[in-house]
Amino acid sequence: MEVQNMDKRRLTYLDMAKGIGMILVIIAHSPYPSTPVRAWITAFHMPLFFVVSGMLMCHTGEEHRPFQTTLVRKAKGILIPYVTFSVLYMLLDAAAMLLKPENVQEHSLFKKFVDFITLNGISVLWFLTALFFGEVFFLGVKKLLNKTRHPDALTVLAGLAAAGILLGGSQAFHAYYPLYRSMPLLLLGDFIMALLRGTGVMSFLTAGYYLYRLYFHREEPRGVRAVPEVCAGAACLVLVYVISAQNGVVDFHFLYFFRPLLYCAGALLGTAGTILLCRHLWNSRLLYFFGANSLLIMVTHLDCRVLITAINYANWLNLYVTRAKVYVLYLNVAVMVFLLEVVCVKVIDRWFPFMMGKPYAPRAKGTKKK
Repeated sequence: MEVQNMDKRRLTYLDMAKGIGMILVIIAHSPYPSTPVRAWITAFHMPLFFVVSGMLMCHTGEEHRPFQTTLVRKAKGILIPYVTFSVLYMLLDAAAMLLKPENVQEHSLFKKFVDFITLNGISVLWFLTALFFGEVFFLGVKKLLNKTRHPDALTVLAGLAAAGILLGGSQAFHAYYPLYRSMPLLLLGDFIMALLRGTGVMSFLTAGYYLYRLYFHREEPRGVRAVPEVCAGAACLVLVYVISAQNGVVDFHFLYFFRPLLYCAGALLGTAGTILLCRHLWNSRLLYFFGANSLLIMVTHLDCRVLITAINYANWLNLYVTRAKVYVLYLNVAVMVFLLEVVCVKVIDRWFPFMMGKPYAPRAKGTKKK
């Protein structure tokens, strides 16, 4: 089934779910959330993207396409942004080091270069290599197991094995982490971390694939019949709060999961709850914008100084606010982040689409600006 034939409503609710995930990522990177709120967000905000990707893989039948064609397409859509934004981040650091050498140290620029070449990823760019490895692992394993007598059972077992490798490997990695702080072992350690993330992403892709196949492929219930889904979604998010209170703040980037079983439970419950609620939300253009452009917003909101610019602007504006200063501050940060990201999306889509692995589409002759 081709993407163009997808049900429009379904595309919308999955994009809105990614939009909520992207907003949670931005909030988690800001200095404002309390520890309990940050623990609740980090319990599921990254797995949400991977599970949704697995659902879309199932919906589009991506496993049935030629593997080489899929590999090339994913390299263009994921690795090209990885390279272009890695170079951009390093250029920004180099420029800052020339203009204000006291604020940027050479070893930080060198560490960025190491993160780039080992595919560990500079800052938020770890997300791109993790997604690429995870999708390639999943599709490769799925294609291979489709030739067996019990492809689904074996694929589920492979997903569980991937989760075990992630959680067990992360503990072993941190136990020997000091070993990787010297060159050239630093290169090996960073590459191992990138592969471990990709293995974990594969497990969440597997979960998303079968969640969609077993349940979410059905037409969403409407009216009174939607009440059980809404209640189930809300209950899932409440349970995530209870789990996060026990497990604390986790970090997929640095592979800190603390209690692995609690982490997995919180990740799947939070993701399922968000998607269930999004199936019955009114279509939100704001959430859709953040979801449809989640990859671009992911790579620009932090190191391209979108978030810090919004915070600085809101703090300046707050000097003139006399009432409800905290709430006005939060509102101003949110509005400014949205406006700056709209600019980033429009500028890159219009003039620099190659940064996202997209072809340049020149304006048709005779077309006038409205």
